[in-house]
Order: sequence, then C-alpha cells, then structure tokens
Amino acid sequence: MDVEKKREFSPVHATHPDPKTTQCRTCKFRDKTELKFPSGNKVAIGAIKDFCGKYKKPPKSNGKPHDVLYNVMKCDFYEMEEDA
Repeated sequence: MDVEKKREFSPVHATHPDPKTTQCRTCKFRDKTELKFPSGNKVAIGAIKDFCGKYKKPPKSNGKPHDVLYNVMKCDFYEMEEDA
C-alpha cells in the first residue's frame, strides 16, 4: 500500500486547541506547563489542557468546556494574568 492510500484510511482524525490563540494562554488560572525545545522555542501546552485553577478534575468538575478551549464561548472565570 503506498503512502497516499495509507493516509486516506487512517482511523485517527483529531483537532486540538491552538495554544497560540486560545483565551486560556493569558489567564491567570491556566496550567503553566511549557514544552521547551533545544532551539529555545517554548509552547504553552498547559493552556490547552482540560483542567486549570477553576476547572478542577473529577469529581468536582469535568474540566473546561470544549467551547472555551476552542474560543467559541467566553470563559466565565477568565482573568488576565498581570504580566501577560
């Protein structure tokens, strides 16, 4: 099977929130985990996680609504971080 046909039948199709555009990237309650590359680049992966300082893990809550992660809806708890 050549590469093109294999790509067509891949069972994995997913979209992920963009850490550069999600409203969580500047929120003071976000998970502040960063992925650091040897080149010096950093990606704020904590901003796209389902849980933060306000959206707790089960059984307290089920995490952030997908609409918040994908900027469809404004987060009720959003507060801009002072140094953002």
